Amino acid sequence: MDTYKKQLIIAAVILAILSASAIWFWNSGKSFSLANNQDDLTALTGATLGENYQIYKNDHYGFSLEHPKNLKIEEFDEGEGAATFVFVDETSREGFQIFASQVETDIDGAPSAEDIKADIPEMIIEEATEVVIGDSQHALIFWSEDPTIGRTREVWFINNGNLYAITAYEEFDPELAQIMDTLKFVK
Repeated sequence: MDTYKKQLIIAAVILAILSASAIWFWNSGKSFSLANNQDDLTALTGATLGENYQIYKNDHYGFSLEHPKNLKIEEFDEGEGAATFVFVDETSREGFQIFASQVETDIDGAPSAEDIKADIPEMIIEEATEVVIGDSQHALIFWSEDPTIGRTREVWFINNGNLYAITAYEEFDPELAQIMDTLKFVK
C-alpha cells in the first residue's frame, strides 16, 4: 500500500472519530475554541455574495471563505494537527462544518470515492462527482447519511498537506455551493 493511501486511511479513521465528537459538540451547544476571544475569529467585510455575508479567514490553515452573517463560528482543536470549524445557526438546520487534518502527501486535489470507501467502508457515498471549487481547487462532492443529522452534502479535498472534509445539512446544499465558490487558499 502506498504512503498516500496509508495517510488517507489514517486521516479517514481520525475523521470518523472526530466527526462523531464534532456532531456531539454541535448538537450539545458546547465548544472548546481555538481562539482566545471572539475577536480572534476574523470577520472581514467586503463579501462578494452580498451584505448578508462576511468573510472568515483562517491564518493557520491559510484559507478564507464567505458565509452568512447569522452563522455562529466555533473552532475545535482536535489534536495531532486536526481541527473542526463549525458554522451554524443554532435556531435552524442552516450551517456546515469543516474538518481539517494534516496528511503527508504532495498531492493536491480530490480523493476518489473508492479510496474513501476503502478507508471508511460504512460511509454512504451517493452521486460522487469531481468538481472545481473556489480558486481552482479540485474536490469530490457527494451525498452521505449521518445517523444524528440525516442526509448530508460532503465536499472532500486535499490542499497543501491538509485533508478537508466539509459536511452540511442537506437543506443547506444550495448555500454551500455558493460558499465553496468563495473558498481561497494562500499558498
